[in-house]
Amino acid sequence: MAEKTRVAVIGARGIGKHHAKWHHISGAEVVAFAGTSEETCGQTEGILRGLFDFRGKGYWDLDEMFQREHPDVVDVCSPPMFHKTHVLKALEYGAHVLCEKPLVWDEGRSATEMLADGREMVAAARDKGRMFGICTQYAAIRPSYEEVYRVQRGTLGKVVRFFMLIESKGKAGRKGRAIWVDLGSHPIGALLAWFPEGAVGVERVEGALSADRVVARFDVLGASGDRSAVEIITANASKGASPRRKIGLNGFVVDVEGKADEKGIFRTVLRTEGAERWSEDVMHTTIRRFLEAVQEGDEGRICATGAIGLRNLELQIEILETLEKGTPVW
Repeated sequence: MAEKTRVAVIGARGIGKHHAKWHHISGAEVVAFAGTSEETCGQTEGILRGLFDFRGKGYWDLDEMFQREHPDVVDVCSPPMFHKTHVLKALEYGAHVLCEKPLVWDEGRSATEMLADGREMVAAARDKGRMFGICTQYAAIRPSYEEVYRVQRGTLGKVVRFFMLIESKGKAGRKGRAIWVDLGSHPIGALLAWFPEGAVGVERVEGALSADRVVARFDVLGASGDRSAVEIITANASKGASPRRKIGLNGFVVDVEGKADEKGIFRTVLRTEGAERWSEDVMHTTIRRFLEAVQEGDEGRICATGAIGLRNLELQIEILETLEKGTPVW
């Protein structure tokens, strides 16, 4: 790149610090981050310097950050109830925006209000002529999965069954609904990578919410009327166990793991019996391709656009509401 893309991260203490590192590895310059106070910004700056050659500055005043740094890209990693405010602020200053999942979520607002917020965010990016992406990083797993499928089974044809299990270490007090809010957008993001036309709708949603997991089974309807069966499981990992992540199409299930290679670079590893495939980490791919979209002016490079993030949110809410009404449990 003749000139590096200038990136600012809003919320760099949690997942945002990893986003910042991937932006740096992808060739961008992380010029700033926004925190909540002078004290927390000092702590975060130390964390970032420990991860990569960070030479930027922390701000606890968003307007000052934008006015001083003029970032080309803003990566919004703040809590979901603040996504709308931060996305619109970044767009107002003319930045392209990559946003953590879910697109927006605020337990103080109704589903109708949250979806209206999401539509406003997508419309604002369109009106400003800015790139807008959502970090449902498992949307980036499709090429690697299909290569493993091709080697072991041949070319993947029509997908009639989709399965994904995703666990993470349980956060304090996270049960049922909270598990789905935190993790549900990941498998839905992967689903939409294979079924962009499947956004037409879902039918026959069944499943269960329990203290440690959510099971959702439903049919995806394609634009041509085709029907495909889907099973998604989101859960807290068992105490002391490593979180499991699996994805399968048409009955071919692979284990998904994140692991550092010999150079210390975190990668995605797909495993089946007797075989494994290492590829670029799915978050790395998500961020790299968003930067390429900005540099090339090609929205098609984005793994999941804001519009797809909105559809993801619609499905996440629809499935949750159906499960909470009390549906048959297997």
